[in-house]
Amino acid sequence: MTEHVLPYDHSIVPQETFYDCGPAATQVVLNSRGIHVSEADLIRQIGTTVNGTDYVGLIELALDQRLPDARYTSIYIENDPPTQAQKDKLWADLTRSIDAGYGVVMNWVAPPSNYPRGVKGSVSPSYGGGTVYHYVAAMGYDDGGARAVWIADSGFAPFGYWISFDQCASLIPPKGYAYADVVVPAPPPPPPPPIDNRIPVLAAAAGITHAKAASIVDTMSQGLILANCTNVNRIAMFIAQTRHESDQFRATQEYDSGANHGDPNEVTDRWRYKGRTWIQITWQSNYAKFGAWAYERGLIDDPDQFVKDPRSLADVRWAGIGAAWYWITPHLGHNLINDDADRADVRAVTYTINGGYNGLDKRIEYFNQALAQGDALLSLLNEGDDFMQALNPDEQHELLDKVRYIYDQVGPGFDVWGEDGDLGRNKQGLRRTLRAGLAALMRKVGA
Repeated sequence: MTEHVLPYDHSIVPQETFYDCGPAATQVVLNSRGIHVSEADLIRQIGTTVNGTDYVGLIELALDQRLPDARYTSIYIENDPPTQAQKDKLWADLTRSIDAGYGVVMNWVAPPSNYPRGVKGSVSPSYGGGTVYHYVAAMGYDDGGARAVWIADSGFAPFGYWISFDQCASLIPPKGYAYADVVVPAPPPPPPPPIDNRIPVLAAAAGITHAKAASIVDTMSQGLILANCTNVNRIAMFIAQTRHESDQFRATQEYDSGANHGDPNEVTDRWRYKGRTWIQITWQSNYAKFGAWAYERGLIDDPDQFVKDPRSLADVRWAGIGAAWYWITPHLGHNLINDDADRADVRAVTYTINGGYNGLDKRIEYFNQALAQGDALLSLLNEGDDFMQALNPDEQHELLDKVRYIYDQVGPGFDVWGEDGDLGRNKQGLRRTLRAGLAALMRKVGA
């Protein structure tokens, strides 16, 4: 619904004489365009007499002289009532003129049975004394379910009100109206959304459509970061395992329900806290542990959020995050998942997640499919608001190669740091800037 009313000085609306409603309506239209003309000048220009203004075409001429670019045009509706086609054209002319910033002058004939009635909370104007022949300025419209027109009425208090469009149209025959025949320039198209280079990478790695990838890429990126999946093997493993566990990323909660187990309202612990997220978190105790973990990381404001509202855990935003919690949680009798991922040991990771080897062949296939994306997988760590999104995959790969080259030159094994040192640390393990390290190297060479 759009309500569009042109600005104008409401204090000038009341007409100064009993016969100059035409010039008064014209004055309002001009005022809304920043043109200030007295009613007396408009009376002379239009040719209004004590008998009023003959026809709306005289007002069209006056407006065209002062607003030549508006191309004011007069339309007459001689038949009463107007046809639907005439009403449709009136609405189109009215809205187009106002959208372009130009009011519409209407010549009304209002018998006592059809005096204007205010709508949308407006007070009805104080018409009386028989049939009223009158010019008004239509200065706004509302295109909601019940269309309405804002009228600046110079002859009758309250001098401004909403009237239904249907009644407005019924008041014009057998007279007419003058509108600005201009085309509203189309607004410039919105800038294209920034390209998210993560989407094609995830789509290819996970064997899903771009649309599906776009719907899960944020939770995937968050999950990878929280799971410390910061190399290609770990990312490929995370994608492969969550893909299988979630039925190709279709499910964020288990398909089974309490209705199949004598608990149709899912009030027992098993079904109230059913498996949710891509690697399913089940039971109240685990919901509580996950909530505490998420709270510690600033992801939620209440550590008991998921205990209080377990169904909220099925929201896709938690799908990857919940999987990350399971991923980094130590599981008795198992290696840490990332350690097995570094070795590309799909079998071991599957056993830790599944408790067996269900779908192992598929998980291996999914892992190899994701792994085939190589270093492009690292773009999934950007979370969508990183400067890396401005780079295409080739540029990202080039940047990564250059960073690796720098790291190889001054990273582990670089003499200034010591054999067991690392970038930014000296032989004693103290942090050192690259600049200080290079200065130390120069002193050593100079000695």
